[in-house]
Amino acid sequence: MLEPITPTVRPHRSRWEANAERPVGARPPTAPRLPVMSRPGGLDTRELRAWGRAQGIEVPDRGRLPGELLRAWERATEEAGRSAG
Repeated sequence: MLEPITPTVRPHRSRWEANAERPVGARPPTAPRLPVMSRPGGLDTRELRAWGRAQGIEVPDRGRLPGELLRAWERATEEAGRSAG
């Protein structure tokens, strides 16, 4: 009988071995996503798009907001919060 593969014997598993241990129907882990802005009390995407265009960021009229736009807005609001407080 073969011995089971343990982390001490083989520290790096192949992607096939990692997937074999996942329950059927379970999704693979993913990177965290940027927050969704469409919830009540969230940002008004029209205003955010207008702000981005004023900053010189290329923003589409429809669809997802670019991550660059969201990060720039977060930096700007953090800086404004630090200077106000």
